[in-house]
Amino acid sequence: MIYTVERGLGGLTWHLVRIDPRTGRVLSRTLLGLGPGADTLQMVGTFLPDGTLLQGTVTGFVAVRPLP
Repeated sequence: MIYTVERGLGGLTWHLVRIDPRTGRVLSRTLLGLGPGADTLQMVGTFLPDGTLLQGTVTGFVAVRPLP
């Protein structure tokens, strides 16, 4: 999988996007935050052993946890 952050709606929304590397198809989008405070400043996210993604933003961290 390829994970990246997508800025949408003129920089007002930020989504974690999961992409299939073989097809380039977007498999999912998860909202990280709204507004300029959710800007990731191109920082790399970190996956924890349990599959949780920690993504830095201008105002702190966002945790994206896998579905049970």
